[in-house]
Amino acid sequence: MMKLALNALLFFFFGLVLLSFFDPRQSVDFYTYYLASKAFSEGHPVYDFNVKPITNLARREGIEHHADLYYYPPLTAQLVRPLQDIPPRRAAEIWLGVSVVAVCFSLFLFIRIAGDTVPSPVLTFLTLGFVPLYSSLLGGQVNPLLLGTMAFTFDAIRRGRMVSAGLGAAIGGLLKYIALIYLLYLLVQRQWKALAMGLAVTIVLFFSALPWLGIETYLTFFSMFSKMLYWNHDTVGVNLAFAQGIQAILGPLDSEWLRLIRLLFTASILLLTLRVCWPTETQETEFTELEFALCTTTILLITPIVWYHLLLVLLIPLVVLLKQAWPEPQRPLLLALAGLGYLALNGYGVLFYTRLGTWLPAWVPGMAFWNGIPLLVSLLWWGCLWILLFQKNVRYPVC
Repeated sequence: MMKLALNALLFFFFGLVLLSFFDPRQSVDFYTYYLASKAFSEGHPVYDFNVKPITNLARREGIEHHADLYYYPPLTAQLVRPLQDIPPRRAAEIWLGVSVVAVCFSLFLFIRIAGDTVPSPVLTFLTLGFVPLYSSLLGGQVNPLLLGTMAFTFDAIRRGRMVSAGLGAAIGGLLKYIALIYLLYLLVQRQWKALAMGLAVTIVLFFSALPWLGIETYLTFFSMFSKMLYWNHDTVGVNLAFAQGIQAILGPLDSEWLRLIRLLFTASILLLTLRVCWPTETQETEFTELEFALCTTTILLITPIVWYHLLLVLLIPLVVLLKQAWPEPQRPLLLALAGLGYLALNGYGVLFYTRLGTWLPAWVPGMAFWNGIPLLVSLLWWGCLWILLFQKNVRYPVC
């Protein structure tokens, strides 16, 4: 009864926090999906960045805050299609409600995954108090829905429901490409039925808008996507682009050196992740939990561009690290590293996303070190998970 009361109190408090900061006019990412949906319906070439139909539609709809370009898969715009005839601000409010439901669903799954190991009020506090969550919700990002699909995939894998896991991975990957790494995980684990389900759902959902959008839109999308793979993103600010993070730590580097370091870093992370995620002689649930959390963290380390709001998915490795550290008195260091990383990510968000940054001396937010925090925390948690898995693989030799 006490846990229920604490959870209710936390929901009430953080609900007030969300409502006090929410301004439907500032839902930048949602309006990008919203305008893209309208542009698709009206036959505009959304993926032709020389035309920029979203900008023209924004003027017509009276929307001031939006991105000029739409990089997402067609499915994201399809999700917003039922809202395109609703006034923009009301549509943004509905989208916020849907996103909050997705967060509650994710939290429910986190509590089920943790079981009796971690008290549910702790998980509720850490989830609802995570600053990247508010960056996603207030900006109208699709990340809360992505987190829901990833948590669903996680729960399905640990319960041995691999076909459902393939379904969740496919839907998540069509919201944002990064979740498709879970299909690679299913391939490594030789879960053929789950992989087949994931690939089938990916293909069906991806092309489900073909009658609506036409083949030309898809051809333009593939052309745009191929160019994105080699896109050199130079934005300075709050994104976890590898170049920014590594330069914050090592100092300014020549672009050729950056490419080489990033290539070697990405290859090393992938190979080391593959090393400990290779099928073992045992099929303990603890293995799959650690592996899934490791793959989730790997996504953020190898993706060229990860804006601060996408760090929301780090809740998955956080839950796993807490589950590993909480009942083990000999693991205070692991618990401390999880807590330190959480506080660092929240502090980074507060510094750059609130007025606090303007109140501090100019040299504090201007320190290059701050830009390396997301990369450092992701790498720290990845290392913790890798060591835990490696230790278990010593007990259960790799096949």
